[in-house]
Amino acid sequence: MTLKLRWILAAAPLLAAIPLLAAPADTGLPSIDWDKIAKNATERTEVTLDGPLLKSVAGFVAQDKKDAADLKTLLGGLEGVYVHTYEFDRDNAYPREDIEALRSHLGKSHWGRIVQSFDRDAGENTEIYLKNLTSSSDISGLLIVSTAKRELTVVHIVGKLKAEDAGKLGGVLGIPNLDLGKEPK
Repeated sequence: MTLKLRWILAAAPLLAAIPLLAAPADTGLPSIDWDKIAKNATERTEVTLDGPLLKSVAGFVAQDKKDAADLKTLLGGLEGVYVHTYEFDRDNAYPREDIEALRSHLGKSHWGRIVQSFDRDAGENTEIYLKNLTSSSDISGLLIVSTAKRELTVVHIVGKLKAEDAGKLGGVLGIPNLDLGKEPK
């Protein structure tokens, strides 16, 4: 079986759920022109899952994981998962002003930055934000903004989530591994 055929067969359950698509959830974030960014990218990964489609995919994804019940419960509390990852063949090929506008908005809203990793020499900056800490363990959103000279990644997760469970989403639905709360080796 060819690799292309395997991808088609793997995607079939997702394609069957397309009629279930609802209008995207209101993210409460400034609009970014992802198409403009994608034009300059040499590689890209874009994941947009919300509404009934997210619920369908959550059941499908959880079947392949050893902690399927926990993962299904975790994904069941989410309203949307949005992942945008781009790689470029030259430095600063994406509009930094859009990303700076996003960061500025986050600093003035109900989002709290919990992690920042900055390397001026490498031109890398990664930030993780949580929204609406209603208790010590509940959040209503998670946002990761990671920029480098030739890479851009924005991950936005909308919905009820316990802070200690955020790291469990790494490697699922295109979300990078988060390793939140783990000590470096």
